[in-house]
Amino acid sequence: MLGFQNNNGEFSNKDSKYTKSVHFVTGIEFTPGKASRITLEGFYKKYDQYPISVIDGVSLANKGGGFEVLGNEEITTNGKGKTYGFEALYQQKLSKKFYGVFAYTFFYSQFTDVSGNYLPSVWDSRHLISFSGGYKLKRNWEVSARFRFAGKTPYVLTDMNATLASYPRIILDYQSLGNVYLDPFAVADIRFDKKWNFKAYSLNFYFEVQNFLANANPRPDEYGLNRDENGSLISPKSLVQVNAEGDTAIPIPSFGFVIDF
Repeated sequence: MLGFQNNNGEFSNKDSKYTKSVHFVTGIEFTPGKASRITLEGFYKKYDQYPISVIDGVSLANKGGGFEVLGNEEITTNGKGKTYGFEALYQQKLSKKFYGVFAYTFFYSQFTDVSGNYLPSVWDSRHLISFSGGYKLKRNWEVSARFRFAGKTPYVLTDMNATLASYPRIILDYQSLGNVYLDPFAVADIRFDKKWNFKAYSLNFYFEVQNFLANANPRPDEYGLNRDENGSLISPKSLVQVNAEGDTAIPIPSFGFVIDF
């Protein structure tokens, strides 16, 4: 952002201010046994002097939902933001056969636009669930699993008319933020291990299936110019959805050996 130059070659963001962030966290912890604990935490995060896009009038916090280049534009640093909620966690350390960590988070994430109105951020899924754990079986067998879940997240619609006029540049309608949401996201992995212990080393064989539920990662619709079967543009120009079937998702199996010595 500091290196951005306008059409006159001036560094228009040279007087930008540092982003301020203040975090408040409080909680309680209960230990029902030597190998387990339960925690409940509440948190509030406050952001000040957050950068806002002059062109789009939205916080840069709402322009970073994917792998994108951000900040190469004129900005102001009078934005605000806040994230608050609570998290419940249960942890069981390996004492006999089972171990695992389960966490649930409920939260709000909001940032202001150029007019000072708070809008839900692109990270505002409200619900987060994560689990990672395993179970020790007989004869040095072990089965383990991971699970992650995120609730519906806001996304920005494509401005069809502006995009058609500027294609291949995609123009987003930030006025729609908070009105449309992606579907919830969930992914689960499972793994099986067999270990052999020797005097000088140990051998571990594993078989893992990532995304064994075959869930697709929700994403916004993407558009391209309408073409015929030969790839020629159809006149008059129009946009068509290019991911109508959504992301394809398949389980990904893998196996391998680990030697410890």
